[in-house]
Amino acid sequence: MVGIVGFIVDSATLTVLVSIFQASPYVIRVCSYVAAASTTWALNRIITFRRVRGKVKKTQEWLRFLSANAPGALLNYLVFAVTVYLFQLKTQRLWIAVGMGSLSGLFLNFNLTKAFVFKEREKP
Repeated sequence: MVGIVGFIVDSATLTVLVSIFQASPYVIRVCSYVAAASTTWALNRIITFRRVRGKVKKTQEWLRFLSANAPGALLNYLVFAVTVYLFQLKTQRLWIAVGMGSLSGLFLNFNLTKAFVFKEREKP
């Protein structure tokens, strides 16, 4: 469910910002990814990993989340860019490339998040 919300935020942000600014989807995708990643961090913190979230400051946890998900973000972006380029997707169809990219990084990001951001604390 968290991933679906992230996909919606990513796709909607990308579509709206590309339409408003008439800018390259390759550039705007960085902004839409950060918006989606921030949303999924917050939802994972509140829902998915609520029992194991650390006592660290939220800003530190968010930065750790973005760092842990960097490999998945890179894979996500590469698949997105190749999909947009190969299929010459225009503004209203960019969600297809976002979906392809998101699916490519899904399992990697979840496992990195579980291992490095919301890892279970050892019991005394």
